This record gives sequence, C-alpha cells and structure tokens, in this order.
Amino acid sequence: MPYQGKHLLHTGVDEQMETKLARITEIAKMKPNEKFTSLYHHINEEMLLLCHTELSGNKASGVDRVTKEEYETNLVANIKDLVNRLKSHSYRPLPVLRVYIDKAGTNKKRPLGIPAYEDKLVQKALAKILNAIYEADFLDCSFGFRPNRGCHERLTKFNLEIAEDKTKIIRFGRYATHLSHLEGKGKPGTFDFLGFTHYCGKSRKGKFRVKRKTSRKKYKASLLKVEDWLKVNRHLPAKELMTKLRRKLEGYYNYYAITDNGIMVDRFHNKVKGFVFKWLNRRSQRRSFNWGMYQLFLNIYPYPGLKSA
Repeated sequence: MPYQGKHLLHTGVDEQMETKLARITEIAKMKPNEKFTSLYHHINEEMLLLCHTELSGNKASGVDRVTKEEYETNLVANIKDLVNRLKSHSYRPLPVLRVYIDKAGTNKKRPLGIPAYEDKLVQKALAKILNAIYEADFLDCSFGFRPNRGCHERLTKFNLEIAEDKTKIIRFGRYATHLSHLEGKGKPGTFDFLGFTHYCGKSRKGKFRVKRKTSRKKYKASLLKVEDWLKVNRHLPAKELMTKLRRKLEGYYNYYAITDNGIMVDRFHNKVKGFVFKWLNRRSQRRSFNWGMYQLFLNIYPYPGLKSA
C-alpha cells in the first residue's frame, strides 16, 4: 500500500526528530567545546521518514532511476532496509549521475550531479545533524548556506540584488584543474574581482595556489585612459608632462604589480612607453624624435621603474 505522507505528521514523528535536533543545538550552544562522539544513531527510521517527506517529488532521478513516488510504494520496508544497511556498514552510495543542462541566455551547458534517491535521504539526514551542531557557531550576520537563510536574503536586507548577467558558477579550487581535464573541458574557469582575473595555478613547489593577473577589461580601460591623457596633455613642458605621468604610473604599479602579474604589468609598461613616443611626436607637424633620440629623452626624464612581480 502506498505510503501517505500526511500520516507522518499525525504520528508526530517530525516533531520528535525536531526536538532531538533542537537538543543537540542546545548542547552545542551551552558547551562550545563539546565533542559529539555519538550521532550515528540519529540516522534512524524516524529521521529518514522525515527526510523523505521533505524531499521534492519533482526532482530528476539518479543512476538508480528511482523516483520519490516509486520509493514510496514500499516506503516502510525500504526505510528499514536502508537503516539496516547503515547500521551494518554495508550501505554504499551509488555514483552520481552527471547530466548537462542549458545555461540561461547562452548556447552553453553546465554540469549537474544527481544522486540516487536513498543517497539523497542519507545526505539530508546528515545535513540536519551537522546543521544542528554548527548552527550555534555562526554569527547572526552570516547568511550563506544556513537553514532558512541564504545569500539572496542577505542582499535583499540591504536592498541589493544579483546581476544575473554578471554572475556564474564555476569549478574552482585545488582539484578544479584535474576535474576539468577529466570532463574534457581543458582549463577550469576564472573570475574577475577588484580589477584582477583570479585563476587556478601552482606554486614553484607544485602546490595549488590562487593566482591573479590584471583583468582584460581593466587592462584595456587603463591603457585607453593613459593614452587619452597623453593626447590632451602632450603640449605640456616635457618635465611637467613626465612628472605627472610618473605619478600616474607609480599608482598603477603600486596596485597591479603583485606576485604572478609581472607579464601583464610589463606589457602595460611597454605599451605606455610606446604611447609617450607616439604623442610626443605629435606635439607639432614635424616629428620630434626617432627611437634613439627618445631613449636619450628618457635618460633625462626617467620612466618609472617596475616592481618585481
């Protein structure tokens, strides 16, 4: 006989489990240094039944091809069998089904992992127990991945919202390169923040490290800004022009000349050097310099040196 989800509410099982979880949270708050050594028994029939009722019936099935409705046709026996396997340590999670779904607004696809139905139940049960323990450690201002809270709620609180066209989820971190290669995608994704493109890299010792380089957008914008300034101010006396330019470039180097960004800073340095040559030669109708004379000019009015990066 199919299991009726409402029956769980009438028996009060959900209330019993919530009470047990609340007790765990209470202990975690009262005793911050408490070590919980016996939690496995909480993943019992009552807990898994509660998790079953909370799971959506509209989600896609995993490699087991079992839906919530199908699992529910023999729910009590299925739950008992799952609990027995958990207690005897014979339970083994099934591989996650990898599917690719369309990315909104593009012709690209993004990967999505779908666990088997019983794995969803166990994961949800574990999440409930861990939330009960660690919820006490969070500050009230923390919203990310917490029960009944989320980053969107935090943004709403301050009348902010995410620009979806500027937001994406990427694989990033220590294992991102390896996993991307396994999926045949080449290099893992990158993201731009505060004028830098952040990407996965390795230290000289071969260990994972987040590396940064000037973002393409900021690089082009900075070059355009400098060239426009030179175009407008090219008629200034040479000493005044180079003094002001030097200050601008030193500010740029102080921000962008960081570890791993040497190539981009050096590229910017040489580009601006070419712009100075170009616009000094347009101070009048007659050409002022050849490249050799320009080098002598720079000996008199030195170009800012680069930091090591």
